[in-house]
Amino acid sequence: MNANTHNFLDTSFVGANIDLVLFVTKRLTSNRIINRKGHGLVYYARTFGRLTFTDGTVIRPQSGQVVYLPENSTYDIDVSDQRDEDGCYAINFACPNLDGVKPFAFDVRLPSLVETYFVKSEKAWRERRPGFAEKCLECLYGAIALMKSAAYSPSSHRETIRPAVDFIHENYAFGKISIPCLATTCGISEVYLRKLFAETYGVSPVEYINRLRVDRAKELLSGDYHISSSEISALCGLSDYYYFCRLFKRATGLTPKEYRKMNETAYPV
Repeated sequence: MNANTHNFLDTSFVGANIDLVLFVTKRLTSNRIINRKGHGLVYYARTFGRLTFTDGTVIRPQSGQVVYLPENSTYDIDVSDQRDEDGCYAINFACPNLDGVKPFAFDVRLPSLVETYFVKSEKAWRERRPGFAEKCLECLYGAIALMKSAAYSPSSHRETIRPAVDFIHENYAFGKISIPCLATTCGISEVYLRKLFAETYGVSPVEYINRLRVDRAKELLSGDYHISSSEISALCGLSDYYYFCRLFKRATGLTPKEYRKMNETAYPV
């Protein structure tokens, strides 16, 4: 699993909303999408076309794959070789915490189970019975849960660093976590710890910790909490407020104050 896929699966999807669910046939497919409105998670029951993004990424969706299409992305779609009845299931959604993830294709372990979520979601959206939007959101969560389960299945490397990962999740909000401490917890060297983190999660231990802190800060800044940014910094395990601001801006492109304002929460910073 590369770092980009990990970024998607490590995102908190709390607060997501469904915009549209559709079975997209050849006839309904546009040749070019410009500044895509909302995020898309698409399931392909069979090979279907080619997607070429402006950043050079090319995806040729295969049978049993799920493809993520980022909000605001621009890409060309070639389905000229497909049959008229071919298509794919697309769930379009909004998610406040999903930033900066590039498009990717994901091979699921049990495609028939994932397909069930997409089929149920499309049916619920099309029939529009009471509670259909909630049903579709439930299906989106179910599909993502299966993707996470496939991506994070036990491996020897993951088991080796599990004590460090558990320690990080239990303590990242309470202060500094040292790499030597994590290595000792696992009974391995610091160099090997960094190597296993990179191979397993696509990031270093420090980046893993910082991602948790930034995600927690996003949640606190987006909610109706009467707490300042300096207090949020402390709640994320960082006593240096100015370092917190630099870290947050590097990760999101916004200062904590700007992020809070963007989410229309008007509390003092």
